[in-house]
Amino acid sequence: LCLSTHAADLKFANHNLTKDAKNADAYIKEILTAHEHEFPGAIRSSSLYFYTDLTRLSGIQQALLLELPKRTDFNAEWNRKQFLWDIKVTATETTNATSVPVLDEAEWRWTKYAWKGNLERWTNSTDTRDTILSKLLVQTDKILKPSLFFNFLGNKPKAVATYIMAAAWLREKDPTTTATAMISALDDWEPGALDYLHDPHVFEPLLEKLEYGQGAAQLVEEARTDILRALYRTNRVVQIKAGDSLMLREVHPNIAIFRGYVGNDCSTSFSPGFVFTPFERYFYVFDAQGKSLGYVGLSKVKMLNKKAIFLHTIQGPEFTAEQTELTMRAIVQAAPQIFDTDLVVLGPNESISSNVNFVPIRETMMAAVTDKSPIKVKWLDKNYRAIIAQWDSTIDYDSPAKNHSGRKLEFTQPNATQVELATRPFVANFSAPMIEPGSLHSLCARLLSIR
Repeated sequence: LCLSTHAADLKFANHNLTKDAKNADAYIKEILTAHEHEFPGAIRSSSLYFYTDLTRLSGIQQALLLELPKRTDFNAEWNRKQFLWDIKVTATETTNATSVPVLDEAEWRWTKYAWKGNLERWTNSTDTRDTILSKLLVQTDKILKPSLFFNFLGNKPKAVATYIMAAAWLREKDPTTTATAMISALDDWEPGALDYLHDPHVFEPLLEKLEYGQGAAQLVEEARTDILRALYRTNRVVQIKAGDSLMLREVHPNIAIFRGYVGNDCSTSFSPGFVFTPFERYFYVFDAQGKSLGYVGLSKVKMLNKKAIFLHTIQGPEFTAEQTELTMRAIVQAAPQIFDTDLVVLGPNESISSNVNFVPIRETMMAAVTDKSPIKVKWLDKNYRAIIAQWDSTIDYDSPAKNHSGRKLEFTQPNATQVELATRPFVANFSAPMIEPGSLHSLCARLLSIR
């Protein structure tokens, strides 16, 4: 691919891609396609977070390339790393892991059926995505107008929440898709939009457009609990079967900066620079057939005066509870060899709830900790994070302030899985930018050089 893109010349100097989701989508896919042989299918075909300003992303990275190496302790820590690790984890016996909420399919079918009726009622067959969004806005504003009827029925919170769900779903669609095609596609609507209801980076820009939007954020927050309680009202036991397997592949920070497009979260948009602290590690996760599931984020910390691994993030819309459990087991089992510690911890439940977008992952992580006693965390990269925050201060969900304590992750059947480890060389050169103003060809050449 890289050798075939001599003619592709993407200038960044005066080209802001913030509002051009389609171009950003295509560009990021081109970047990761250059690594298709290493990370097959890692990039998501659609995402709520394809609104990244690539000019800003490049600026952050180049600023950090200059600022971080000024610290001699940074250089020593960065250059200490020699390998990128591959972890293949396989279940050797069937295990009943934990109990997590499961989506009530009947309730979800009813939600889709109700929405289908709404769309059929107030759209024309040729309406495109943006027209439908505008009409959705009008309908929601009507519902939000002062009305004893709606106040009495208590429909306002759910109406606003439904607007956010539908708008999130619509934004993932191609702008030229017609109402007829969208109504048809509702049959295959996955409940992922539910997981964004409480993400301010998704719903705040949408709420601002509502004429009667004052207090709407509070209504959304009230409705979220009710909707999720209805949709996830039953539990099931997570069972890992003997022979189940996953592959975790560590990625270079220059690739990890795009993790948001792999896990379908806001990390690339709102906290891209933190991949460059040498105490952070990121792994892309693939199932047994090589299908990309998402990514895992780890931090090297100290707890109880010893080395520890803080497992702060697992993201990906297609992760199941079983795959989440298997991923956590892989990290715990590989930690002694890769990180020279047997202590792996998860953050407080409130931290997991804010960091993790997807219900199966979130609930499995929160249910996995049997020892509820919090242990104080000593973060080793506070100084680096302070430098990064000067250039990338939008948000940091994984900040030390939010993760001041951790809880030990251990399993009742610790030997139910086995791991196979392999290494690839880590190129420690921290002097050349990944995104160079100029041609995509030079960018691809740079990417291939860090492979």
